[in-house]
Amino acid sequence: MKQPKIKWYVIVNPVAGFGKALKKWKALSVLLQQEFELEMAFTERDRHAIVLTKEAVEAGHTNILAVGGDGTLHQVVNGMMLQHQKASHEISIAFYSCGTGNDWVRPFAFPKKTKDFVELLRHHKTVFHDVGKVSAYNEKKPCIEYFNNIAGVGFDAYVIQQTKNKTTGQFSYLFGMLKSLFSYRCNHLRVTINGEKHEAISYLTLAAINKYAGGGMKLAPNAINNDGLFDVILVREMSKWEVVKHTSKLFSGKYLDLKQVSVFRTSFFEIEALENAEYVYCEADGELIGAGPFKFTIIPNALKIVVP
Repeated sequence: MKQPKIKWYVIVNPVAGFGKALKKWKALSVLLQQEFELEMAFTERDRHAIVLTKEAVEAGHTNILAVGGDGTLHQVVNGMMLQHQKASHEISIAFYSCGTGNDWVRPFAFPKKTKDFVELLRHHKTVFHDVGKVSAYNEKKPCIEYFNNIAGVGFDAYVIQQTKNKTTGQFSYLFGMLKSLFSYRCNHLRVTINGEKHEAISYLTLAAINKYAGGGMKLAPNAINNDGLFDVILVREMSKWEVVKHTSKLFSGKYLDLKQVSVFRTSFFEIEALENAEYVYCEADGELIGAGPFKFTIIPNALKIVVP
């Protein structure tokens, strides 16, 4: 007796990677339909993938495939965490990465050929993956955002705020960083980690689950995505010349050796801006969230991810 095909609910962001996702999806979908039963939805507006994910789980889907960039996966994760139908770790999430930065997939050996990705889905090997939760304020109203990669307060959020309309593809963050360098002002922060308060004039403070962000920058080289802990990276003030001088170290991860950098590991921490709090923002997975004070909490093994 012929076995029924496994069903995947596919969320495609057609504008990811400046249209690259849609082109790749057309080729991939032909192969997938030979192996699986598919139900497809295309995002039509900002944060639409959050709604589509919630609706998919509430309709009984247990396998969700995201096709797009890191922002698409970020939204699927948020939809997964916001739905109340099933425990998030009971749903399999697969990701076909075809955006601009493609940072989340970098630590994994995901196949680049479409036929090999179909094989990956057929084998359906999964691992559990932590999720971060950040509590902040958007227009002075409390808000919560989930993230699966890296969140940050300070310069990284400022760069994203200044480069909302990206036009330079994979190198947009690097160009935006250099452009923003001359107008950015460091923040006076109080960071409370494991009960200890650290006051610093901070260039940026990161909460990392995975290793890469910003289009290939190895910002958290020692982060482990399922250990139940953030790698918290506190970068203290440095001159503009020092930032330019050490830019290459952001890609190798060697910037952690600088005297201005401290690394902590924890499942919960808080950040409070001691000056100009309304202008100190947080970003999560490249999405601008809001202003502080901020609370970061790890949710261990919250996701079930299909991996090679």
